[in-house]
Amino acid sequence: LYVGMGYGDFINEAEKIREDKAAEMRKANKSEQEIKAMEKEIVPAGEVWCVDIKEHRKIWSFATKRAVISAVVPDEGRVYFGSKDGFFYCLSQDGKLIKKFDTHEPISASPAVGKEHVYFVTTNGRFFCLQKESMECLWDIALGSGDKFTSSPALSKGHIYVGTDGSGLRCIGKVGEKPLTVWNSGERGGAVDSSYLPPKLDLSWRYPKDKDAQQPFAAVAPLLPHHGAMYAALSLEGRHELVKLKPDRNLADSERRVWSVALKHAVTVAPAAAGKSVFVVDGKAGDAGRALQCFQEDNGKMIWSLQVSGEASGCFTLDKKRA
Repeated sequence: LYVGMGYGDFINEAEKIREDKAAEMRKANKSEQEIKAMEKEIVPAGEVWCVDIKEHRKIWSFATKRAVISAVVPDEGRVYFGSKDGFFYCLSQDGKLIKKFDTHEPISASPAVGKEHVYFVTTNGRFFCLQKESMECLWDIALGSGDKFTSSPALSKGHIYVGTDGSGLRCIGKVGEKPLTVWNSGERGGAVDSSYLPPKLDLSWRYPKDKDAQQPFAAVAPLLPHHGAMYAALSLEGRHELVKLKPDRNLADSERRVWSVALKHAVTVAPAAAGKSVFVVDGKAGDAGRALQCFQEDNGKMIWSLQVSGEASGCFTLDKKRA
């Protein structure tokens, strides 16, 4: 018998449960010593146990940083499960870690395991397909807007069925179909069409143009092509910025660089674009003062900015109406 556990549920993290419990104890006139003892016990942590059913004893346990509230699925000598710590785990049947896959988002729903692939959904609605043996991500798609995706996918006859937060039941896939497109129209970054690369590639342009005079910058996130331009998140000697570049041949650096905007932190996830707007989240988990920012694509003027929690992954998705 495999059991996932930990402090937390589909809605609340351990911190919220601890806060509510403390308020309840104070209302009941419990001492501060009793409250502190409770707070030491309710911490962000989780475990998976393997239990011998006949002898009612624990054979092994595996610790995670957050609760495991979904089903643990054994299959062909391995054990698969997701955790609210953002990782999807693959263990051996004796409880040893084989591999884990970082989604950067909590996982509350149970996985579906097929012959060659394993499927699961994050609480923010990203639907992943991993190769079962290697744990390599083959594709991931956005199921729609919402932030409480708890439906577990089910497999049947070449299709995957999964519920969504606000868009009903989805049926994905068909026998013989190619995997669904991960990138689409710049809404999640990456390529904007389905064309194939030529067998041989020649350098079209570089930025900066003069390689001997290159500035000491690093491209810190995937590039975003959108409406005939290229957007790059760069870090230069402690400064961080989002830059719009023209991809035409034979341009001087001053002509290629259309505009740039300064950011407080380095970018860690791909910027995205829809319509005439470009979106970016700066910083990584643990940074203070992070923001999701929206800029005009023509001049880089900020349209709006929304504060992002310091512990958030920074991953986001656009649909036609919202970020």
